[in-house]
Amino acid sequence: MRRLVAKRKARTRDEGGFTLAEVIVSVGIEAVIFGALAAAFVVVLNGGTSVNENLKRSSDARAAAAYIVSDARNSSGPQMSVTDTTSCADPTPPVTGTSTAVARFNWNAPNRVTAPTANISNYVLVSGNLLRRHCEAGTLVNDAVLAANVDSTTVSCSVNGIAQPDCTGTPTAITVAIVATLDSVGSAPYTYTLTAAFRQLNGRGAPLLVITTASLANGEIGDPYSAPLAGTGGVSPYTWSATGLPAGLSMSPTTGTISGTPTGASGSANVAVTLTDAVASSIVKNLSLTVLAAPTISTATLASGAVGSPYSAPLAGTGGTTPYIWSATGLPSGLSMSSTTGTISGTPNGAVATATVAVKLTDARGVVATKSLALDITGPLTIVTIQFPGADLNVPYNATVTASGGSQPYVWSASGLPSALTMSPSGVVTGTPGAVAGNADVVVTLTDAQGVVVTKTIKIFTSAAPTITTASLPGGEKTVVYAGTTLVGAAGTTPYTWSQTGLPAGLVMSSAGVISGTPNGTPGTATVVVTLTDAANGTVSKSLSLVVAPQPTIVSVTLANVSGGTAGRIEKGDSIAIVYSAQMRVSSFCSTWATDTADQTLTVSNDVTVTLNDGANPTHDSVSVTSATCTFNFGLLDLGVSTYVGSGSASFSGSGANKSSITWTASTKTLLIVFGTKGAAGTVATVATSTPILSSPAAVVDSAGANLTNQSFTLPAGIKF
Repeated sequence: MRRLVAKRKARTRDEGGFTLAEVIVSVGIEAVIFGALAAAFVVVLNGGTSVNENLKRSSDARAAAAYIVSDARNSSGPQMSVTDTTSCADPTPPVTGTSTAVARFNWNAPNRVTAPTANISNYVLVSGNLLRRHCEAGTLVNDAVLAANVDSTTVSCSVNGIAQPDCTGTPTAITVAIVATLDSVGSAPYTYTLTAAFRQLNGRGAPLLVITTASLANGEIGDPYSAPLAGTGGVSPYTWSATGLPAGLSMSPTTGTISGTPTGASGSANVAVTLTDAVASSIVKNLSLTVLAAPTISTATLASGAVGSPYSAPLAGTGGTTPYIWSATGLPSGLSMSSTTGTISGTPNGAVATATVAVKLTDARGVVATKSLALDITGPLTIVTIQFPGADLNVPYNATVTASGGSQPYVWSASGLPSALTMSPSGVVTGTPGAVAGNADVVVTLTDAQGVVVTKTIKIFTSAAPTITTASLPGGEKTVVYAGTTLVGAAGTTPYTWSQTGLPAGLVMSSAGVISGTPNGTPGTATVVVTLTDAANGTVSKSLSLVVAPQPTIVSVTLANVSGGTAGRIEKGDSIAIVYSAQMRVSSFCSTWATDTADQTLTVSNDVTVTLNDGANPTHDSVSVTSATCTFNFGLLDLGVSTYVGSGSASFSGSGANKSSITWTASTKTLLIVFGTKGAAGTVATVATSTPILSSPAAVVDSAGANLTNQSFTLPAGIKF
């Protein structure tokens, strides 16, 4: 086994370590070793020994601990690591077996530009032996056994008394603990502990560079920021730089001050700060810089207030730095704002109006946020509803009470509601009444957002289900304006709403239950289903019949020869009888006739004239009837041929028993025209075979006002006087 026999390459003062020969001499003279360490590299703080160990194990442990402390002191601070076990290979190791990492030191002095792995001291445990394996520029220089019978070796560091298990960065002290196993003669395990302090020097004898700033103060968006950083050691002047600064901030390269006004998003940034001294030594430190959001007034709306009622509305803010200072302008008379809590309070005593309140929030850094909010000042809190809508037994109920003034939102409650009805906090009454019909006095209570309370007693009427009392519908007649009718309901809760199905074409029903219009479809009997819905949503339906009569028609026209007269000749006493299908409006025949349901006669001498015109104009001979006492609407009887009258015309009138007459017989719906004494003028010819046509005027209507459906009535062929 090799023990400190490999010769290592000599190092210069700038490399900052011991030569192997120096270490060997130090191992032989323990007092000299610790004196040299105290004078040049470390200050021993404490140590532990066990006196019941033989001299060799004690000397090995002490020498090995001194080596580790010396290498730690001479390594290059921030590159020091106890966890990296990488090292160059040893083709002929002094001890073989499983290797366990103990410590690793990279000798990379700050005044050199050398890769961290160029100069490495690596400590490992192999089969109970503590080895120091030293490499330079990737080449093994020394692989020596420092101590045998070692059970474990622990290396730990601290920074100003705070434990730092991984000796990276710039620790202020290092502790090495070596535990030796039982030796060949059975001595008890032995533990040696060495703790030493660092004198932080760079490779040129100057203190190591250190950024002493421990943390950065928070910033705030929109708020000017300034944070000077500080460093020690190295050779001045310093040069500062930083990466990862929030938007709007920069670092002074000469003073190390971070300044500006944050303009980006809020959040925490990892700022990498680099300090470089005059001889190009540098150190990097990561610091967290938190940028707070700018203050914001988060209150979106203000509750309304009421004249004469106490008011309180706390406002809220977010972001920025507390405590906040609040202020407001434009507040209604009687209100003010607390500068510390942002609460608007007081009792409005001015007019009912909507005020625009300008609110200002200033945070502890002096950053300001503003917001305009509307504040409605209403009249006193009042329950507006006078009476509940009526309710029907066994019908679902829904009604909402209303209020004005005060400060919304409102909270409602009620007592005394009919059985099965309840009121929600929003003022909606629901349920299905199932008890006895009657009246109830409901005490309604309203509380507004400011805690003001008002009450009111409101009646609610509960009724039996509605019914339809209309028993039948009056009939109508085609083309005649319907006389109209209004349906009638009972019970339930008014007002009613009506609807229908099945009305004849041309008729409609209003929501008030009025049927109107003019039938224009096929006459007949229609089944109309009418439905009543009351104010409480109770419904009832009923089927009713509605008869639509057809328009009147001419049933028959008879040309009659006077009894005892000559057939085939027109002579006095001959007559024309017209039968209608309906009771006619007699005033549409003769303007002086008044009563449709009574018989009517025109018999005054010379008041009726029946005239036969010849066939020259018009083409056919025709019969016309006129009256001196009324406007008579007989129409015109076209006899179908032009051979009744030879020429000119012939008239029948006369007086007394010989006068022509017009008679309406109501019971038979018959209009009879009788020819009287033949006048002096003209000659009446023999009646020929013909097909007469009676054309009634449009003015002739039935008693309801409907026009004839056949204003032109054609007699069967061959009909004659």
